Amino acid sequence: VIIVAMDAEQAAWKAYMGLISNTFAACRIEAATESGPGGSDSSAVPEISDTRSKGEGKTKCKPPPPKPRSPVVPQVTGPGGKGKGDGKVIPKAPPCKAKGCTLPAKGKAGGKNKPRLGDFVHELKLKASKPDVWSGLTVLNVQEPDGHFELDRLVTQLSNIDGPSADWAVLLGERLGEMGPESATAFVLCLAKVVLSSHEKTGDAVQVQVQALGSGYGEATKVQETMKLSDNEKAERRQGLVETLARMNEAACGENWESLAQAWMANQAWPGGTKDEALDALVAECFQVEFKKKKHGRELSSSERQEREENRLRKVEEEQRAEAQRVAHWQSLSSRSVDDVPWESMRTTMWCHGGMGGAVLAQIGESQVVVLKPQGMSAVSEALAVKVANLLGVRVANLRVLSLLQEEFFQMSEALHQAPTLVSEQEMVIQGIAHGSREFVAVVEFVQGVVLQGLSGQKALTENDGVVAGIGSLIVLDCVLNNVDRIPAIWHNDGNLSNVMVALDGTVVGIDQQINPISDQGGRDRYFALLREFCDVAHAGLVDAAPVQKIKASLELNCGVVLSESQSRVLLSASAATLRHIATSEREILEALHALEQEIVCLFSHASVDVGLSRLDFMLEFVGACVGVVAESFKGRVQEDA
Repeated sequence: VIIVAMDAEQAAWKAYMGLISNTFAACRIEAATESGPGGSDSSAVPEISDTRSKGEGKTKCKPPPPKPRSPVVPQVTGPGGKGKGDGKVIPKAPPCKAKGCTLPAKGKAGGKNKPRLGDFVHELKLKASKPDVWSGLTVLNVQEPDGHFELDRLVTQLSNIDGPSADWAVLLGERLGEMGPESATAFVLCLAKVVLSSHEKTGDAVQVQVQALGSGYGEATKVQETMKLSDNEKAERRQGLVETLARMNEAACGENWESLAQAWMANQAWPGGTKDEALDALVAECFQVEFKKKKHGRELSSSERQEREENRLRKVEEEQRAEAQRVAHWQSLSSRSVDDVPWESMRTTMWCHGGMGGAVLAQIGESQVVVLKPQGMSAVSEALAVKVANLLGVRVANLRVLSLLQEEFFQMSEALHQAPTLVSEQEMVIQGIAHGSREFVAVVEFVQGVVLQGLSGQKALTENDGVVAGIGSLIVLDCVLNNVDRIPAIWHNDGNLSNVMVALDGTVVGIDQQINPISDQGGRDRYFALLREFCDVAHAGLVDAAPVQKIKASLELNCGVVLSESQSRVLLSASAATLRHIATSEREILEALHALEQEIVCLFSHASVDVGLSRLDFMLEFVGACVGVVAESFKGRVQEDA
């Protein structure tokens, strides 16, 4: 009995049935031509070949057509090796040369090799092999900015991978859907766990070659030694693999894809336990998770190693030169208003990784640039944060959101589709935006300058005290928004100063900010206490206070600069000025926040997925409460200063 998978494709099924028919026909013909009962070699009918071209006739024999008879069904042989019935037992199939094949070897029956049922069934099995688990991580390029994965986008991405059946990804999506909306993100983390754990199993030690002393006549020998890795070295190797996976799969969230996904899952009501076990089983069912260590080839000679190293260094230098040219190109261009953009004059584009999902630089005309940033679940939070910054008088990159329902959205998409990209490998990523993969795209102001990190950040801090003052104002905005991903004044983290830009004129500009309201009452009370503490520190100019020490530590870590006492006072003075402005303008700010609600609702009301609109009231209430805390802390002090 041959069992064929019911989900095989129609073409494969037809070919399979044809093979069965041909095999049975071959059995009947062979049985008819055998000597003995039922057939004789003398019954062959002579056939006269065409003599017009060869000059003489030749006689050759062919067997007569077999008499109609009942189909000969081959029976499964028993322990004795003999079949039942009047048909001839089909000879054993020849051995398959495919790797991993377990088909039996050819039997004693002579004659030419004929198509075997086992061959075809084995071919179907090979076609139905599972994809390796590494290929499943191509879903990293559809990760949302906040770290989670949408089930429909995950299924669409997996459908591009060859699997056991044409609809295997859809069936997988149905099973994940039954587990809940968090299952897609949990499933990707399970895939990552398998890949990373397979690396850890083989990464406890490394084989190295060391030079040993020779016989004293100048020669030296190479000795193979095994070195155990420390915990720190293992962690570094694991992080290196995480970063490699991000580059291989063009992860939408960059090298932080795993930590963002884990942070998102930590805020969800995912029970773990049996559900995690079910996901592990699902990964093993859908993907090939066993890895075999590849055999290493011959050892390279010293000249070959040197040649390879030279080629590698040459390639690195070429990539660095190309990158420097691209950076110089964009730095030579200037910013333009995000309003009334002439999309038809778009010249070229380039995708920039980092931030909250990355963005596209788009050159407009000869010398101007805007930034196009796809919007996800934090769209409302980011748009509202920019408007709050404008109310507080803090400089951030301006932003305007385009909706899929607007005609301008399609003008922008068409321009992206037509414009060439500076990096050919990024074309598919940019085309995904052009083809409307997101309902909202933000047109963001391009800041011509440098990030507050590295040597460029060090130069900005040491040459211009206005940069320190700008940081002080930006910190106040972050405190009102609870924007934790920038300068850690009242938060327990190292900060992310890549979200601080310094323009060519020394102006500090914030980018990628969002509002993070706190729902837990106890958490809100603790946060407001920290906010009041910072207000006291800023007003009194306490340069040795804990918030100032956190700010100084972050600047030293990112820029290698230790703020002096005078610079710390400049920073606190700028913070106090911004806090004072909030206190004196409390009423106007709260009224403006109320007016912003209708504007945000009109912009995002048609969204088919939640982009943060359901939390809009919560965000506005939280920002208003923070403004109230600042006003309360500075109310009496404003009168004293006056």
